[in-house]
Amino acid sequence: MKIYLTTILFALSISVGHSQSVYDESQSQISSRNVNNLMAYAEIYNTVRYFYPSKAVQSINWDKFAIYGVREIQNCETQQALIEKLTALFRPLCPEIKIDTTEIFSTNLYPLQKKSRRKYVHYGSGNPPSMFGITGLLYKLYKPYYTKIKNVTANDSLFWYKDSINRIYFAMPSAAVKGNTPDYKHIQKAVDTITIKQLDIKKRAGFLNADMRSHRLASIIIAWGIFRHFYPYSNYNEVAWNDMLSEALQNAVYGDKVDFYFCLRNMLAPLNDGHIFTMMAGQQGLVGFSFVGRKTDVFFKNINDTIVVEKGTSMLPQGSIINAVNGTDVKDWIRDREKYISAGPHYKRIQCAREFLTSYYPNRDTIFHLNFTTPDGQANIIDVPIKGFVLNEDSAAFIAHNNDIYVLKFSGMNAGTKTLHKILQAISNDDSAKGVIIDLRNSGFMDHKFLGFFTDTVLHSAPFKIPIITYPKQKNNIRYRTDGFKIKPKRKKINIPVIFITDGSVLSYGESVMGIVDHYKLGYIVGEATTGVNGDIARLPLPVHNIMSYTGMRVDKHDGSPLFCIGITPTHPVNTTVTDFQHGIDAPMQKALDIIKQAYNEKKYNK
Repeated sequence: MKIYLTTILFALSISVGHSQSVYDESQSQISSRNVNNLMAYAEIYNTVRYFYPSKAVQSINWDKFAIYGVREIQNCETQQALIEKLTALFRPLCPEIKIDTTEIFSTNLYPLQKKSRRKYVHYGSGNPPSMFGITGLLYKLYKPYYTKIKNVTANDSLFWYKDSINRIYFAMPSAAVKGNTPDYKHIQKAVDTITIKQLDIKKRAGFLNADMRSHRLASIIIAWGIFRHFYPYSNYNEVAWNDMLSEALQNAVYGDKVDFYFCLRNMLAPLNDGHIFTMMAGQQGLVGFSFVGRKTDVFFKNINDTIVVEKGTSMLPQGSIINAVNGTDVKDWIRDREKYISAGPHYKRIQCAREFLTSYYPNRDTIFHLNFTTPDGQANIIDVPIKGFVLNEDSAAFIAHNNDIYVLKFSGMNAGTKTLHKILQAISNDDSAKGVIIDLRNSGFMDHKFLGFFTDTVLHSAPFKIPIITYPKQKNNIRYRTDGFKIKPKRKKINIPVIFITDGSVLSYGESVMGIVDHYKLGYIVGEATTGVNGDIARLPLPVHNIMSYTGMRVDKHDGSPLFCIGITPTHPVNTTVTDFQHGIDAPMQKALDIIKQAYNEKKYNK
C-alpha cells in the first residue's frame, strides 16, 4: 500500500497539534491509564524499531522518537484515542501497520508479493561489546555483533507479525519485497521530518537530563525492549515481562536521577545476569564489572548471610559482625540490597557485601550508623562515612609456600601475565616442586594461555554462542553463530598436582578459564562454585546519562549443560565459616595443601 508524503505530514500535524492534553513534566504520579498507554507504545515502538524491514527506519534517532512518543500518547484518555495516536505516530515509519482494539486476523492483512523478501537479522542485539567503556574502537574486533537486512525465502519465517498488549492489537510486515520501493523513499522523508522538525528536543551532543520525567520513561522503554527481544538467557529466567515494564514505568516517575538509578537496577535484577551493571551520571569505572567501589576504609564480606568486616579500622576491627545499619536489622538490610543486584545466587551474596554501604546513595557523601559485635563478643556502635568513588586496582601477588608448594594468588585487575608465565616456566624446571595452587578468588584478568603449562594437547574454550534473532521476542527458530579460542601446550608441561581455588567472585573470563580446567581435568577445583555468567559484555547507553551493560552472548559448559547461575562446581567443595574467618583460617587453602600432599605422595596427577 502506498502512503504519500502529504498524507504522512498531515498525520504528523494532527499528532503534534491535537494531543488529548498537554504533557506535564512535573507530574509526580502516574495513573493506570497512563501506564497502559505507555506499555502499548513500548510494545509497538520496540517491534517497529528492530523488526520492520526498512533501511530508512535505521536512520531515525530512536532515542528522540521514544521521548516524543511518550509525550504524545501518555495522556490519551480512551482506547480509541490511543489507537489513533499510535497510528499517527507509526504509520509514517511503517505504512502497512494496523493497530486496533480488536484482534487482527490474517484475512485483514495486506498480502506480500511472492518475490524475494528482505528481513532484519540481528547478531546479538547489534550492539558490540564494550571493554573499559570503549565500544567504537572494539566494534571491528567484535564484528559478529551487528544488524543487517538479508534476503529470506518463503519458508524462512513468518512475513506478518501480530501481537497484543492490554487489549491493543497490532500487525506489521516482518519482511518486505526486495528493492528500493517508493515506500522506502516516503518513509525516509517522514523519518527526517519527525527527527528534525517535529521533535521538540534540540539536537545536542551527550546525554539528556535524567530529571525529566519523559526522558526517564523513554529510557525504561528502550532498556526493556533490548532485553525483551535480545537477551540470550531469557529462557533461564521466568520473567513476567509485562509486569516488569509496568512496575518500572510506575517507579520511573518518582524522585530524582538517583531514584531512577535504583529504578533501573530494580527492573533488571530478576534477569540474574552478573554482567548487568547500571552506571549513573558522575560514576566512574568499568561498565559491567564490580571493581567500582566507594572511598572508604572499611570493606565487608558476606558469609552465609552474615556480614563480617573484611578490612576494618581500630574502631571497627576485622572480623566484627554487623548487626544493624541505621537501626535496620542487617538481614533486612541485605534483602533490600539484593532487590537491586542482578546476579546468580553465588555472586549476589558477594556483590551484596561489596555494595553493603557503598552504592546506597551514589555520588552522595553519606554516614552510616552501624551496630556491631567485635570478634571477642563486645557490642559496639560506630558511624562510618562513605565519600566519592574510587577504582580498586591491585596487582597480582605471587608467593611460594614452604619452597616446594607454589601458591599463585591473583587480585584486582592486573594478573601480571608476563610475571605469571615466568613463574610457571620456573616451576616446570623445578624438580623439587610438589604442587601448584592457583587462587582465583577476587581475581581480575589473566592470560588464558597460562593453562598451556598444564596440558600436552590443544585446549578449546566452551563455544561462545551469539544469538541470531530474526523474529520479535526470540520466537521462531533461534540460531547461533559460534566462536571461541584455543590454547596450545607449552614446551614443558608442569607434571605435579595442580589446585584451582574458586568461589562466587570468579566470573566471566575467569569462568572461561575454569570451564577449560573442569572439562579437560587440568587440576583439582577447591572452594565454592563460580558465579555462572559468561559471554562478551554489550553496552547500552540510554537517553539519560545512565549506561547499562549486559551479557551479549550465550555460553554453556563444554558438554552443553547450563553454566548460567550455576557456575563451575568444585571437585572438593569447601565453605568458609565466620569462625574460620575471625581466626584467620583459610579453609579452602588448607584443603588445597592437604590434597597436594596426598596427591603428590600417591602420584595422582590426573584428576
